[in-house]
Amino acid sequence: MMNKNIAVDVSMERRRRASGEDLDSIMDLVRDAKRQMIQNNVYQWTKDYPNEQIVRSDIENGLVWFYGPGLKACVTIIEHADKCLLKRLMVRSSISGEGLARYMIDDVITRTRASVVEVTTNHTNRPMIHLLTREHFNPVNELIMKERSKFGKFITFQKYL
Repeated sequence: MMNKNIAVDVSMERRRRASGEDLDSIMDLVRDAKRQMIQNNVYQWTKDYPNEQIVRSDIENGLVWFYGPGLKACVTIIEHADKCLLKRLMVRSSISGEGLARYMIDDVITRTRASVVEVTTNHTNRPMIHLLTREHFNPVNELIMKERSKFGKFITFQKYL
């Protein structure tokens, strides 16, 4: 069920699992997301992360899901026992701010069988922090990622279902 406050068109409700044929489209989304982060002073990803090897592995393991028409948004969903982890949520810059990221998170919450959904983001990623707070996620941990220590703290948010 779609939240009435979301500006996303009903046609955006499509969701499908990514396949190997989608690798180039996902890598294009990664490049677009990195540009958005640079423009918004978000220090979360590096030149080498995420990379094609990581994305290919996620696809091969059936973890990447597209949302909406035209391959304009995707997220990696990892379910471990009773926890659902969301990673690398990306929305094409041309439709950023239209509510698709919120819809994606709401959809995962609706579909998962886990009792908790978790997202980790950098402290500079104010749009994601705002979205998670608005969706009633709570900060539960702060950490420094060894390979990205120059970016400062990352914050883990959880929502119990």
